[in-house]
Amino acid sequence: MHVLGNEFGEESANAFFGKRPTEVDIRCFGFRNATPLLSLPPRAAGAYLGTYLRSLLYELELQENSGLFSDLLTRAHTLACLLRPHFWDRVIRRCLPSECYDATVLTVRHLINKKDFFRLKQDKIGFLEEMLSRPPPGQAPRVGK
Repeated sequence: MHVLGNEFGEESANAFFGKRPTEVDIRCFGFRNATPLLSLPPRAAGAYLGTYLRSLLYELELQENSGLFSDLLTRAHTLACLLRPHFWDRVIRRCLPSECYDATVLTVRHLINKKDFFRLKQDKIGFLEEMLSRPPPGQAPRVGK
């Protein structure tokens, strides 16, 4: 997490330091100020992708209930990662355990279904659907997913 301290400050480093990805407080300023997924080594980015997806889903629920969302930076960062082929190839397909890969696929499908909340244009939706159609290395495509 040395990258976090150098790039995003001590408060962001403290939000992550010594915590499992599931223990990070997604509502604290340190988390919301950090956008490290593209800077971290692939395995570390994979480990923390779920934290960022959890934040995105939390913000989606907030937006659905109130019409507002409060964390533009984290939302933009997470979507930017999901819209990069390199991130899919190096992190999502190669570093995620199968359960985490499956959860990521389900989350991305949910985001596609909620495209209006994210103002996703058809080319971005098409890209995400293409990424979802490619299985991780060594796995056959799954029927019905």
